[in-house]
Amino acid sequence: RRPRPFILPTGMPQAAAHAPAAPAGPHILPDPGVQGEQVVFFIRHAEAEHNAQADYTIRDPPLTARGAHQAEQLAKHPLLRAQPVELVVSSPLRRALQTAVRAFPRTQAGAAPIVAHPDAQEVGDDPSDTGWGRATLVAEFGPAADLGLVPEHYHRKRAPGKPARGGDPEEDGRKALRARLDRLSAWLQARPERTIALVAHHGVFGHLPGAPLELAHPE
Repeated sequence: RRPRPFILPTGMPQAAAHAPAAPAGPHILPDPGVQGEQVVFFIRHAEAEHNAQADYTIRDPPLTARGAHQAEQLAKHPLLRAQPVELVVSSPLRRALQTAVRAFPRTQAGAAPIVAHPDAQEVGDDPSDTGWGRATLVAEFGPAADLGLVPEHYHRKRAPGKPARGGDPEEDGRKALRARLDRLSAWLQARPERTIALVAHHGVFGHLPGAPLELAHPE
């Protein structure tokens, strides 16, 4: 059931649906009655402080007030209302988790659980793409998100194109990134849920296997 991507354009903060072949359009979704079908909505995080200030030295920046509003509006998105999400998977970076908990509030009846996945974190190693330790995330998000998959040092990574220690060209950041996103893609496809939202980053969606997407901020 390996899905293929298509974009669903709307006038709100946007989402991409990752699903079997279907005509693209603002309100067209795959038929949920097809056996074995899985739909994954790709959602880029809302505006964060480093986006607004063009300052990538801010470590793991939170959403701006505008970004928080964008995330809350996403909860009203007609595509997500038409096909309710069963599971929300988020990058463990704060801007993604803050987007997830606002867009999919646990206060709603039947709200989908939010699971942080370390392989969904942004691809770079600038301070803005470097998360805080797991204990910091637990203190901020508490029971709002499941952090059980996030190890303490998840944020230690190499950016694409940067060689590993020793300069071995076969073990550079691109290879590590591909392995990470292959794991994420396989993990998503193995989930039993048929409708999943993945809240992540520009770099992640641009490098996912078989589905390079150029999502503007915040789509």
